[in-house]
Amino acid sequence: MLYAAFTFWLAVIVITAWGVRELFARWIPPKALNVVLLPGTFVGLVGHVLALLVTGANVRELGGAETSSESGGASGPKPRIPILGPIIVGLIPLMACAGALYYAARALGAPLMKGLPADLPRPALPSSFTEIGDLLRTPITLAESFVTAAGQADLGSWRTIAFLYLLVCLSIRLAPFPGTARGTLGAIALVGAFAACISWFTRLGGRGVEAAWPHMTAVAGALFAMLLLALLLRGTILGVQIIKQNR
Repeated sequence: MLYAAFTFWLAVIVITAWGVRELFARWIPPKALNVVLLPGTFVGLVGHVLALLVTGANVRELGGAETSSESGGASGPKPRIPILGPIIVGLIPLMACAGALYYAARALGAPLMKGLPADLPRPALPSSFTEIGDLLRTPITLAESFVTAAGQADLGSWRTIAFLYLLVCLSIRLAPFPGTARGTLGAIALVGAFAACISWFTRLGGRGVEAAWPHMTAVAGALFAMLLLALLLRGTILGVQIIKQNR
């Protein structure tokens, strides 16, 4: 159950990051968005280029693919390694951003991390309307916990401000690059299965997953908060447009 929950939440985080980036890309030009999210852009691109080089994919059109919208129908890279190639292309940028988030939290995020729940809820198949409601409330609860923890942290400290900025930049960059969504989801499944296999022989897999829970909670809370904010802004803009059209 631990590894199924880990895989589930990792997939939710990546998909939510994808959604947040898509919403922001509707209002901010992709090049400008990449500049705003510079630390995440840099780490993600380094991981992406490394993955392309490892798998023998073409990197000549990297700049154009990155500055296009994720929903723009990009064909994506074509790695020469069959089957595992797309998974590697999706895995390395994901691991690069996840590693950067981990060390940023260790170095700068202690005040904020203390105010967050210590663990993500372990999902299970809902068997009643109450359990379905609890599952649907989880993103709102996590977003509320993150906003509360951020408000209680020392916002006058450069460490807290730097961590919040890095958390936003790196969390959004967890979104898959154009044309790599399937490989990224395959990489998530592979990571969960690999951690489970390791746990059968040693305790390293379980320890690694348990150590990742607090950091995944912070990332999930930040992404859910940004998603709710983006949806609220988009709904407000659409509402104003509808009112103007029906005067």
